Amino acid sequence: MKLKITLWAPVAYVLVALSACDDSETVPATPELRASKMTTTFTNGQQERILHYDVAGKVTSITSRSTYNNVTEVSEQALEYVNGRLSRLNVSEEQQWYVDYFYDDAGKLAGVNLFIGDALTEQTLYEYDGNKVIARIAYQDVDGEGPLDPVFKAEYTYAGNNLATLDQYGHNGTDYVFISTLAYSDFDNKINASDAFLNDVYMPNVQLFENNPQSVSVTNPHGHTTTQAYTFEYNERGYAVKQTAVGYKTFV
Repeated sequence: MKLKITLWAPVAYVLVALSACDDSETVPATPELRASKMTTTFTNGQQERILHYDVAGKVTSITSRSTYNNVTEVSEQALEYVNGRLSRLNVSEEQQWYVDYFYDDAGKLAGVNLFIGDALTEQTLYEYDGNKVIARIAYQDVDGEGPLDPVFKAEYTYAGNNLATLDQYGHNGTDYVFISTLAYSDFDNKINASDAFLNDVYMPNVQLFENNPQSVSVTNPHGHTTTQAYTFEYNERGYAVKQTAVGYKTFV
């Protein structure tokens, strides 16, 4: 299995027992509060993501390790900064994959472009209400000949500082088609530490949760809903450092 990166994949919802561990915390400036490693364990393998920092506290590289059925693959991603802002993530020197970040006039992340060689193959754009992301729209060069075509859209709503619903849509070549709605609820009062790890591509500017959702429901286009419960463990500073799926219920 090859490690592949994409900008637009829908949020996955895993209906098996798993344990996701952030061995440190989120990413403030002080070293003892930096996120460093997340390990997600499945029934047939696990994934790890390790963040490496410079002396100024910026993430300079990311190690991703994926093991399935006793086969392990490792990828290294190097990050570049311009004027203090994340500018480029080099995904693979061998395949010449890299991601460019660009910003709006207010300094918020406006979007990211994925290149293979010199070809722009994917683009994701963000829309905001204040400082909160309310939409993510993805485009892809589907046939490899250009131009970029719409492939995916996500719409976000919030309850306070926490993501409440995520509506996901694919594109059939003519219009957007509903895929699923994820609903997050039963939040604890502790600190969510997953913003550095939520995306395939490192997105330190996109933070969706202040606290930790202990229930996540997914509704498909037929109206069927599946609900997954989670428990969390915390460190002494109140950051969530372990998340465990504890079963799910299906409502037809």
